Amino acid sequence: GFLYFPQAAILYAPFTLPTPLGDILWRWVSLGALAVSVWRLAERVAPEKRAAAFSLATCLALGPALASARNGQMNLLLTALVTLAFIEIADRRWRRAACWLCLGAALKPLMIVPMALAAAVYRPLWRPLLGGVAVLFLLPFFTQHPSYVWQQYGECLHKLFLAGNPGAENPGSDLFGLLSSWGYVAPLTVQTLTRVAAAGATLLLAMMAARRTAFLVFALAACYLALFNPRMENNGFVLLGPVMGWLAAESLLLDGRRAVAIVIAIASLAITFNYQITGGHNFWLCPLMGAVVWLCVVARSLAGTVNHQG
Repeated sequence: GFLYFPQAAILYAPFTLPTPLGDILWRWVSLGALAVSVWRLAERVAPEKRAAAFSLATCLALGPALASARNGQMNLLLTALVTLAFIEIADRRWRRAACWLCLGAALKPLMIVPMALAAAVYRPLWRPLLGGVAVLFLLPFFTQHPSYVWQQYGECLHKLFLAGNPGAENPGSDLFGLLSSWGYVAPLTVQTLTRVAAAGATLLLAMMAARRTAFLVFALAACYLALFNPRMENNGFVLLGPVMGWLAAESLLLDGRRAVAIVIAIASLAITFNYQITGGHNFWLCPLMGAVVWLCVVARSLAGTVNHQG
């Protein structure tokens, strides 16, 4: 069903044009936003080699984005917005960062994870984020009768709580989908405790990494969503696209670590062609590649070998 906040319907209204004009416009806006975010990421990470960094990051980010672009999914625009938000955080532009985070949250609830992580790590974000959330909360009241808005908020919360527990019979392409594909179906309690523990570990790593670069915090948030979102789909791994692009560009162009770049490139290709590789729908290949990317991010967080400070 409609697993979004009420604001998503309002913000999508400009694209409700006659078919196929509105569909095409939505996809081009989403792809354009992703291209802009990858360019700005390359410019920020490797300013003296921005063209090479952009080319490499595009190759690794575009493949995982194609499925979402074809289906017109919100994940594509969400990926662009979270990337732009952490670029602004790296530049200490808190209001702009809060704007992108709030806009992403309005479009899809998944943005709450990077928003909460960024707020927990960067205190200057608190005030602009609170202001942005207040604006988003009030927005529907300017479009509909207050009683209808309250009803929509109540139904939205109810649906999101249900959506967060799809059940073992509806596995996602997350860590537990990977395990179930290998024969282990984790009980709901184990899944919940693991997600909570992973959230705590992600927060600790982010607090350590934030002193060096905001892009590690961004990568940790994306990896958490990829591995621990109970409704993760293979198309949702577009979230890892800019992360893989950043890791490969920095490893190859700045650190001289060709092996890391090759591993990341293999992960991107496997995510892009997961259906062709496995011969159909699967719940294991994308999260397996997500785990590989996560290990690279954790290793970089603990090693403290980031060249460019954020």
